[in-house]
Amino acid sequence: MYEDKTLVCKECGKEFVFSAGEQEFYAERGFQNEPQRCKACRDARKAAARGPREYFTAVCAACGGAVNLLDDACPACGEPITDAMRDRAKQAYLDKKKAEHARILELAAAAKARREERPVPVYPWDEPVRS
Repeated sequence: MYEDKTLVCKECGKEFVFSAGEQEFYAERGFQNEPQRCKACRDARKAAARGPREYFTAVCAACGGAVNLLDDACPACGEPITDAMRDRAKQAYLDKKKAEHARILELAAAAKARREERPVPVYPWDEPVRS
């Protein structure tokens, strides 16, 4: 029923294949327009809209250099990254988030206290009418 189509990406100008399976998927979902961008350009747009990704870093036990925990080994010395290193970095991250959360709660409580200390404004139209 569906056949592969060759389309041109409107962003990079390269040709890409809109496969029969993808066409069927689009039809099932009710999409009426064909894709305008190739997979690489779609992924780049999604990544740009999402913002920068936060990577967790740790200190290498062997050389003391910074390591990205998504890597398998330290880039400086080649020492493998252990689960213990990942666990310590995860705990440090969670402790940081708990401290941030506690600070937010502290600021909210202080703001609430300030609101309660203020006298209630009295406007002439709020006073009872005396006849």
